[in-house]
Amino acid sequence: MLYRLNVDANVKTNAMAVELQKMQPQCSTVSEREQDRFVYERVINSIISLIRDEKYEIGGKLPPIRELAEQFDCNFHTVRKAIQFLCDDGILEKRSRLGNFVRRNTSHLVGKPQSKVQIVSMRRIGILLYRGPTEFSAPLLMEFERAAISMEIQLDFQSAATWLNALEIVEDMKKTGCRAAVLVADRDNLNVKEVHQLFNRSPLPLVTGDVIAGYETFCHEPPEIHGHWYDRQSMRFQCGYFHELGYGAIAYLGRSVFRGSRKDKFSYYREVMEATGMSPVLGRFVDDDAEKFNEILGAWAPFRGNLAVICEDDVEAMRLVIAAAKSGWTLPRDMAIMGFNNFAFSKYVDPPLTTIQFPYDYLAGRLLLRAMELSSGRTEWSEVELPAPKMVLRRSCGGVDRFPREELRALVTERLKAQLFAEESV
Repeated sequence: MLYRLNVDANVKTNAMAVELQKMQPQCSTVSEREQDRFVYERVINSIISLIRDEKYEIGGKLPPIRELAEQFDCNFHTVRKAIQFLCDDGILEKRSRLGNFVRRNTSHLVGKPQSKVQIVSMRRIGILLYRGPTEFSAPLLMEFERAAISMEIQLDFQSAATWLNALEIVEDMKKTGCRAAVLVADRDNLNVKEVHQLFNRSPLPLVTGDVIAGYETFCHEPPEIHGHWYDRQSMRFQCGYFHELGYGAIAYLGRSVFRGSRKDKFSYYREVMEATGMSPVLGRFVDDDAEKFNEILGAWAPFRGNLAVICEDDVEAMRLVIAAAKSGWTLPRDMAIMGFNNFAFSKYVDPPLTTIQFPYDYLAGRLLLRAMELSSGRTEWSEVELPAPKMVLRRSCGGVDRFPREELRALVTERLKAQLFAEESV
């Protein structure tokens, strides 16, 4: 409890003065260490405010440390410590022999630093990873980092092993200043009942990469385009690519005929083949039974040497490469193959797998954008340009065996309007 003592200036009694001196230090003073910390935080906030108010412009040089110390009425060591913290946080930049410069604005920062001098952001988003990382989520997490830098968003990465643990983490995210959270989970791990409970009880807007029934607003994309546009564009590109290379038979290999309530990739494959007059439609499906590949290769044998196969993803494509080699097929001479997702091991099969890069950068940026929209009370989706398919060009597609390299690049980027994400082992 603090006591405020008003001492009459006319009191002359030495005894009273002594008693007052004994009482005041015990009740109202703050340690020098605490005072230093408060001054240090005040200097940090003052510099942030000056940058936010454009007193110090982006790229501009700060006054010398001793001059700042006089301005802030503190020790120059305190200013030096504050500047070092802001340099570590990426707001300032220290240039040898030149001084300290403003690196980026601070419009996204707010509030007094915490006891550990952590600047809290108005644009702080939690990333909740459920049962990961996985082959899919690992590259997505990397893209979150890149997107956050360009969008000036602070991220709080957390992982959960159970849905109950996930709720506890979201509650902690709110306490640390997060304005919304992004749920990263593979579809196979999404238990509908538990996901609904998480959304119902979450203290923060919770954004997801899937359409959850009853919570469509929390998806990163409008439901009418979610999931289809990249699959459809990629299928058009893949079919067009193999057609331009001169393959007479373009087949499709997937894991199942139909999954979920929206169209799968086979539907887009058949749609493109029928609309363009490419024939025949050669759709085949395989699950965990490796012997199924012998049956599929037998059915495709009449087209050997003139056959190209579009696979649902890199896993099925790599399984096909292995099965074909065991059956004596030579790739890509007997059969060209293209996958989807650009999984890490796809470049290590023989021949290295041509594939379509999943748009992790787009997905990460769109998830963060949706989180910011919902945190500010907006329910409508912002318009965002949809990216073109990104091809990872390797040996398995047979492109360099049929076209000169420069013509192949022009085919991909100019005629088919796709992007060459990477060109490896061609």
